[in-house]
Amino acid sequence: ALKGNKGTELWTFQAEGPIVSSPFSSVDSLYVGTQTGNFYSLEANEGGLIWEYPANGPILSRGAIVFTSVVFASHDRWLYACEKYDGRLKWKASVKGKITSDLAVNRGEIICATEDGWLQNFSANNGQLRWQSEIGKHVHAPLLVASNSLMVGTVEGELCSYSLESIEVEKSKTA
Repeated sequence: ALKGNKGTELWTFQAEGPIVSSPFSSVDSLYVGTQTGNFYSLEANEGGLIWEYPANGPILSRGAIVFTSVVFASHDRWLYACEKYDGRLKWKASVKGKITSDLAVNRGEIICATEDGWLQNFSANNGQLRWQSEIGKHVHAPLLVASNSLMVGTVEGELCSYSLESIEVEKSKTA
């Protein structure tokens, strides 16, 4: 019988602190945050450190990539966007609560949900708040963008769908 090398360890990177969020990737890089607040960019093939950014709180959710921005959230109630190639901070935006669910991307914007019951949408270019909505539900599950809707699973056991269509789009459809 032929034996393959599936499951063979290729490399290991030792982070400073527990990794509790899912890693995410681009073509040749991996990104992951730790419970101690360190955020890392790694070479996908060899696991070498490309850059590191120290956040001021635990990183518990999966981040996202939009163009050349790597965006992640920490429990210090900030959303961070770093340049994909060198890790320099592009912008930092305040969020209303602690983010424990993974970030979602929709049309060049970042959507986050907090365990405190807020949905917020930020421009990936400059971190400007586009809209926010207090939904009054606790969110820990990953968000899903489907068509023009945002699907949100709540701790209260509800699956809720929210519109992502802008007022301009809705007006043009009725005209």
